[in-house]
Amino acid sequence: MLWISAAGQDLRTIRADGFTALHSAALVSLLKLDHLAEEQYLNSLYCSRVEANAPLPPPEALIHAVIPSRYVFHIYPEALLVIANSTAGKSGWSRFTNKPCS
Repeated sequence: MLWISAAGQDLRTIRADGFTALHSAALVSLLKLDHLAEEQYLNSLYCSRVEANAPLPPPEALIHAVIPSRYVFHIYPEALLVIANSTAGKSGWSRFTNKPCS
């Protein structure tokens, strides 16, 4: 079982009801698939909740399920994600870092 902060929770003010328990084996099994569309992933993610009425888990829950650590802390570098996920991601990254992107 994996406990994860629900989508949109602020860890500075989170309470016990701000966490969601997930069946981690159900998430890890998704890694065996050759292809997984976003809609299928989100459905599988939501169905992996231990309690159906629990808060929605965040999309990155799969990463938490496979990292072999008791606690997983990360940040969201929005500016870098915007550049990386844009249609001109490589050239944008190169302009941002002044280094070529391979």
